[in-house]
Amino acid sequence: MVISANGTLVPSTFMVEGKKLVVDIPGTISKVKPSVVPVRKGGLDRVRIGQHAAPDKKVRVVLDLTKPMEYTTKPEGNTIIIAMTPVAAPAPKTEEKAPQEKTAPIESEKAPSAEKEITPPAPEAEAVPAAPAKSAEVRRTESAEAGASSLIGGGRYSGRRISLDLQDADLVNVLRLFAEVANLNMILSPEVKGKVTVRMVNIPWDQAMDIILRMNGLGYALEDNILRIASVAALTKEAEDESKAKEAKKKAEDLITRIVSINYAKAREVDPTLKKSLSARGETVVDDRTNTIIIKDIPRNVDEVVTLVKLLDKPIAQVMIEARIIEASTNFTRDIGVQWGGTS
Repeated sequence: MVISANGTLVPSTFMVEGKKLVVDIPGTISKVKPSVVPVRKGGLDRVRIGQHAAPDKKVRVVLDLTKPMEYTTKPEGNTIIIAMTPVAAPAPKTEEKAPQEKTAPIESEKAPSAEKEITPPAPEAEAVPAAPAKSAEVRRTESAEAGASSLIGGGRYSGRRISLDLQDADLVNVLRLFAEVANLNMILSPEVKGKVTVRMVNIPWDQAMDIILRMNGLGYALEDNILRIASVAALTKEAEDESKAKEAKKKAEDLITRIVSINYAKAREVDPTLKKSLSARGETVVDDRTNTIIIKDIPRNVDEVVTLVKLLDKPIAQVMIEARIIEASTNFTRDIGVQWGGTS
């Protein structure tokens, strides 16, 4: 059997009652679902995984054997390899009792999260540094759309599908979980705090996050690969301040003037369309005599209007009809052996 994690494992292994092999992995959190995996072959009946909370935070893996077995445990970095061989004749063993635990029996304990499904005979326990929530279960499954989590909010959700079963979980830890699932950098405002109790099954992670944020009066702003979370009021004020700053910058910019010649259209007919691309300070003047437009505005808007003129000032498609008239004399027709109009 192989136990894998995302960090270095230092297990403690002992046998109980001759038919229960116990593997304790301190400082880890189980992300295995389900917590009881039937095997029923090779002398192994089932594997049970339990999570023990602080102060003795650890994952306990119990192998229920159907007959006495000899075992060897070989830790290799983030992997534990357990090899078992049957004993020819049961030899008397000194019964070694497991240390007294403060938590409930292992069968009744629930793993706080599930990263990978266990398939016998190789259960996996994944270690993560974050503290577990009170009675929390997180199960991830791939989205039908697959791919990266690129779309957030806006009534459309395409993130990886997850399931959440949280009771009085710390809001900050839950949001950090979303950042891990989406592989995003996250910045939380100091006002982000509270507890979360939810149960959601097989929904996109971005939809789950959106719902939890709205429940707590929070919002988010996604900039490239950085997800910022703060109160809705703070984000609204930030957006208003940014808009005011842009307007102030526009008012502070110097105006420039450019004369644009219209070659095919009439300048006065094009002018109303161009005015829509100007700022409040911009203006256009039409010179009918030379069929030109004088544009005055900030440089960015003037460039936009000039580009628009190039798109609109196109010649109208025309069709050329060509006719040819051919005159023929009577003598000409006789020369070629044809006589027009009959004989006389």
